[in-house]
Amino acid sequence: MLIELQTQVRSVARRLGLVPLLDRFRAVWRVGYEDAFSRSLLVEILPGDCVWDVGANVGYYSQRIASLASRVIAFEPVPETFSRLSKLALPNATFVNTALGDVRGVLPMSLANDTSSLAVLGSNITEVQVARGDDLDLPQPNIVKIDVEGFEYEVISGMQTRLRAPECRAVFCELHFEVLEKRGLRQTPAKIVKHLRSLGFTTIRWLDASHISAHKS
Repeated sequence: MLIELQTQVRSVARRLGLVPLLDRFRAVWRVGYEDAFSRSLLVEILPGDCVWDVGANVGYYSQRIASLASRVIAFEPVPETFSRLSKLALPNATFVNTALGDVRGVLPMSLANDTSSLAVLGSNITEVQVARGDDLDLPQPNIVKIDVEGFEYEVISGMQTRLRAPECRAVFCELHFEVLEKRGLRQTPAKIVKHLRSLGFTTIRWLDASHISAHKS
């Protein structure tokens, strides 16, 4: 299918170093990074929706989602970052100091200046709580936004029941090609696309060089 071919092409382009060049070219035309992703995500949200913000960081998206949805569930595992996130004045938000994955327990996480990842690649390591989305006693999401620095497949695998539910109509996900390749998981972007299809998301498209949206018919 076309989306699978596009995914393979993007993986090859990243290995050849072509995607950063394309990103810089787009910047010249004032197409900001994540602009298409942000617009597509926010326009999908309806007033009665519950949105899961998986990898909320300090709440850039959570604040915008909260202004549109009835409820936002924001997941952020890093204690220092979570402290900032939980101070946001968002009465319709639930802040969860947990990472999502395909296991439950405690896992090491790499910390960097601007990113954190359960794909442990650095030397600055902390331990964080991890849970499966399907195991949590939280409202069913209508929309899921995922930005987890190379741990995308594990998040999706751990919440298959939530995603398969008819109430969940869209997933917006950033795919971190570089991190996945460092983990030796070069084929994972294609696996994510295939997995989302198996969960009922029949319309999947690339929004930019790193972000996909997946919708049910």
